[in-house]
Amino acid sequence: MQHGMAPKIPNGAVCHLLQAGSDHSPLLISTGGFTFTETSSRPFRFQTTWVSHHQFEEVIKANWSSSTPLVPKLTELATALSTWNEEVFGNLFRRKRKLWAHIEGIQRQLKARTKVEIGT
Repeated sequence: MQHGMAPKIPNGAVCHLLQAGSDHSPLLISTGGFTFTETSSRPFRFQTTWVSHHQFEEVIKANWSSSTPLVPKLTELATALSTWNEEVFGNLFRRKRKLWAHIEGIQRQLKARTKVEIGT
């Protein structure tokens, strides 16, 4: 935060987001700072693209037992699907973060180059 705002919002934080579809850089402002969650605490997310994969039905059949109670059964299936997703598709979220970081770096270089050319 700017020096004048620091005493008023001691835990404040600003994050410059990517320019996507605009020549403006959006800001993410938090009065309480930013906290990052552990990857293990993230909820299971079903990916629709899995259904179209030829191995999907095999993974379901191999990890679904009719004798197991529902909640443990779903937990085991979620774990198996997450592992299968990583092996077959890779970590799409990590790849997306890397691509966004790469784009952000290119945008910073372009801004720096433009400032040098303009003479500011």
